[in-house]
Amino acid sequence: YNYKPSNPETREKYFHQIIMLFKAWRDEDNDLLNGFNKYEEAFNNMMENNSIEKTLITSHLDQKKKIESKE
Repeated sequence: YNYKPSNPETREKYFHQIIMLFKAWRDEDNDLLNGFNKYEEAFNNMMENNSIEKTLITSHLDQKKKIESKE
């Protein structure tokens, strides 16, 4: 799947996928949303409050940009 955060139709799915990759979870709805109504809100909270997950996600996004720029 190639969801993009810039596309309003796939924005939530994009943040859902990123959180699934980098957050430990057992119950998808409870653990991934972490009390928020939208995955984008949960993602922003995770990036603000969890340095380990933020480091992993930032590294992943940097590598993805490098790969996309070569295409």
